[in-house]
Amino acid sequence: MVDYKNKKFAYTSGDTFTLTGTNYTGYFNVLSGDSYVGLDQLVKLENISNYRNDVYTGSLLFDRTLGDILSLPYSLTDVCINSNEFITADRFNDALKRINDNNIYLYSRCFIYNGNSPSYTTATICLTGESSSLGWFTNTQVVSTYNFEDAFKTNPYNLQNVVDVEIVIDSNDDYFALFTPTSTELIVLTGSLVANTIGVALSTQFVSDKVNEILSFGKITSITSNNTDLFVCDQQNNLIYKYSVEGFIANDPGFASKRFILETLGTNISKSGVKRPKFITSSDDSVIVYNEQSKFFVEYDNNFNVRNVSKLLSSREQVLCIGYSRFYNNLCILSTSSKGKTISFYNNFKLVQQQNIIFELGADELPLKIVFSRNDSNIFYIITTQFIYKKILSNLGKTISVFNDDRMNIVNTSGKFTGLTIHPTSNNYDLMFIGKQDRLIFVNEQNSFNTVLRGDNIVNYDITSINIKQDEYIQSNYINKEIYKVLSNLFKLKNQYLGRFLVEYTTPNNNLTYQQSLLSENLVYKGYTYLDDYNFLNIDNINDFYIHENEKVTASVINRCIKNIYNLQLAMLQQSTQKNKTLVQYLTTGGTLVVS
Repeated sequence: MVDYKNKKFAYTSGDTFTLTGTNYTGYFNVLSGDSYVGLDQLVKLENISNYRNDVYTGSLLFDRTLGDILSLPYSLTDVCINSNEFITADRFNDALKRINDNNIYLYSRCFIYNGNSPSYTTATICLTGESSSLGWFTNTQVVSTYNFEDAFKTNPYNLQNVVDVEIVIDSNDDYFALFTPTSTELIVLTGSLVANTIGVALSTQFVSDKVNEILSFGKITSITSNNTDLFVCDQQNNLIYKYSVEGFIANDPGFASKRFILETLGTNISKSGVKRPKFITSSDDSVIVYNEQSKFFVEYDNNFNVRNVSKLLSSREQVLCIGYSRFYNNLCILSTSSKGKTISFYNNFKLVQQQNIIFELGADELPLKIVFSRNDSNIFYIITTQFIYKKILSNLGKTISVFNDDRMNIVNTSGKFTGLTIHPTSNNYDLMFIGKQDRLIFVNEQNSFNTVLRGDNIVNYDITSINIKQDEYIQSNYINKEIYKVLSNLFKLKNQYLGRFLVEYTTPNNNLTYQQSLLSENLVYKGYTYLDDYNFLNIDNINDFYIHENEKVTASVINRCIKNIYNLQLAMLQQSTQKNKTLVQYLTTGGTLVVS
């Protein structure tokens, strides 16, 4: 099983960590409770005592979606002390930790992924046309144009038959190379994100422009890049081509010679194992090719030396699309069989996770690629010819949102989706380039959350400070001191409750599944509604949560305090459930009716 909870990365806008005593803003990663700057483990961050930090550095995630069923991690039995147990500091501290873990869970459920994606609904679009009219557009208004003739350009640029997209951007997040091949032509667009410029740098039907090395592309099916090289999968010629991307993003004519092909894999088919290659994906130091004829996956290093060869899946499984998570170093495969759709994850060609999921495809809808967020380790996308599904790794069965033309404010289009590529940024969003048959779409997608809290930066006692020390007596005053800390954490959270998430079913339909409701926009997030029951906010007698002076410290006395805290947690959990404006049932996989 992939450990999404103890290894993760995200972006913080502050008040979560400090770096050399200063509030830290930027990307961070967490490994087994320790937090670090960026995506490696070179520079360690210091924690700030608040709930947000508890979620990021603990074993929970901000992964709530519409329709989730909420349940505290620990039951009353889990947190109470057995009557026949000997009360020690360790046993009491364990009970406190579990109660506090319930507190942190309640906090994490006060956030829900923003399902109104993409976040920036006015997408910037590169419309189809001749090179003289190619430019950036906002819907139908031209922002700017950038036109030039390239020595390697052999044909007018046309988006109608693009099969995939990949982008590489320089270290300054400015100059870019956008690779948009058709099945028989390699096309490269270059420009500046800062200056909002774009133009055709290369458009050729030939594998190489070197003299005496004339070979036409047969059928390009997919491409991938490791930010240094571009790899092109040519199914008809049984070849994989490797190009340097440096010449395209350098913005320097002197690098033009580096646009030529570097290496070819597949000329000796029996040796290379390339037999009708269909899908290709890459890590930082390897390339993985799926061969449709042999059904073998082959992993090569960047110099095309074979590392691993395996079918991975059974003969009954049909591969629909693939992708690679560079953060978890996992190959991801979406497949189908008579038993339904399956997502499988492989690390070094060894299965680490496999799960059947509900993933219904419409008529003529074909999966194209799996792409992982560069902004949040728990998010990935499955792009098909009709939709882009934004999904959660820790809850594979759930979909955050579905991109379509309406969601992206795209008008006058009938083209199918053809590809998706995401580039990391220094800001809190995924830089997405989406290919369609008649245009390219540029989207800044924030992986943001909606919340029902007045303020989400709630300072608390961290778990390292909630415990009876080994040299302290198991007496009421010491126990009450630690109960106060747990209760203080819970009260601070309770006092920030603003309302409940509001979900509207626009057209009640008991025959729709959860995914169908999302696709048809029948299930819509509508913000929040104020609490309709404030009784749980009232505490009649605060002393009920503590051991009284005249009470003997026994398991039953401690459990009375714990039970009162737990009942308050249950009341808060009930207020955390979503409120349905138009209640409707939806079908589960087996056809069972459940109420969302």
